Amino acid sequence: MKGSKKMVGTVGELQFDVIKYRLEHEYGADCRFEHLNIVKAYWLTGDKAQLEEFLRIKSQYVAMDKDGLYVYLAPSAYIMQMEQTNFPKLTFHQNSDFKMDYLQL
Repeated sequence: MKGSKKMVGTVGELQFDVIKYRLEHEYGADCRFEHLNIVKAYWLTGDKAQLEEFLRIKSQYVAMDKDGLYVYLAPSAYIMQMEQTNFPKLTFHQNSDFKMDYLQL
């Protein structure tokens, strides 16, 4: 969450090559990709106090999406299960579909 780096998630390595090619050749933008050990991204909603505690403890694994919502970058399925147990008042959304209703509130 530190700084203003942009993150792109893909399903396969080839997609990174396509993105890099298009950025460089269509937009004249330099880019560099760094591999991160992340198994899945989860959007966070829930109890404000528990969310603040989660962000304090796990800030190195949290990013913000284009709509300003927090996204937890889970390093493993086991750790994800632990987070759900340790933070029962948070909802870890597996995709961004919830945002259609959530952002209209």
